[in-house]
Order: sequence, then C-alpha cells, then structure tokens
Amino acid sequence: MTTAIHTELDADGILLLTIDVPGQSMNVITPEVQADLAAAIERLKTDETIKGAVLTSGKVSGFMAGADLKGMGALFGGGGTPEGKSKMAALFDGVFGLNKLLRDLETCGKPVAAAVNGLALGGGLEFILAC
Repeated sequence: MTTAIHTELDADGILLLTIDVPGQSMNVITPEVQADLAAAIERLKTDETIKGAVLTSGKVSGFMAGADLKGMGALFGGGGTPEGKSKMAALFDGVFGLNKLLRDLETCGKPVAAAVNGLALGGGLEFILAC
C-alpha cells in the first residue's frame, strides 16, 4: 500500500481506514487512493480477525472532493496511453475500475461504515454510498 489510506486494526477487530492524500488540501481520488483501497478491501475480505471497517478522512477540510481532475485531464493532454488504447478507452477503463472497486467494497461481506467529517462531493459521496 502507498500512503494515501492509513490503516489501523483495533483490539475489537475494527479496521480504521483513514484517507489522507499527501500534498492535497482536500482528499481526491487518485491512482494511489484506488491502489490503497483495493489492498484494504482485499485485507478486509481475507483477514478473519477483521470484523468490520470504518472509512474516514484525515483532512480537516472534509471527507473527499471526488476525482483528481488534474490526473484525469492528463488523459486528454499529450502522450500515449497504456496498451495502445485510445484516450477515451483509457478514461473509460479508469472510471470502470473505480466503479468495480466501490462495488467490491459494498459486497466485501463485512460491515463498513463511513465516518463523514464535512464535505463529500462527487466520488466522495460514491465512497460513502459503497459503505
């Protein structure tokens, strides 16, 4: 895992997932957030000592603003895309990947609660709904 989502397992088996994207004043969905969330979901599904999870924000500015538009905008700028795909196909794959990830959270088999502290916009609200 990277450092966008910090995890802490308490004595009762509750996994605390704290989103705190480095270098951002507000949490946004980045590839690092997606990678960390995927790893956390896998751990949640497979670790029998984990009874459930709480997803929250480490930012005082709010829960999450949604997708990192600067990162998405790079798909429309110059440069190639992976596997020779068109820019629109790469964008679709990225958005669908996030959709699948949130569905995996929703159906992981263990209860997940969202502790929302402030604004939850766009994809941030999607994270909450998946919980």
